[in-house]
Amino acid sequence: LYVLSDDHQKFKEFAALCNNKEILTHCEASQLGYSNYDFIRMPASVRKKEIITLLVSIDAAVNARYFIGPYTSNVSKVIYLLRNGVGCYNSELIPFKIYN
Repeated sequence: LYVLSDDHQKFKEFAALCNNKEILTHCEASQLGYSNYDFIRMPASVRKKEIITLLVSIDAAVNARYFIGPYTSNVSKVIYLLRNGVGCYNSELIPFKIYN
């Protein structure tokens, strides 16, 4: 199972709920959520690495059998569109839909 997250603490909580089975993420232990304030102050080389990691994570989500993500996340909306909505669910496992 691959988890796309920007908060390693939330990833650890989820992994514990799954009895720490084989769960993967690109979220580093130091990440505790996204802050644009912090991001724009990073050196260009670090921002580049962060963007590449995000793109790799999006690719993994687009090519997964299923995708579970929040309705409120712009990244989730992009993944939904790239998957044409197929196999997308929100965090309550309700089929994900952007449009009514």
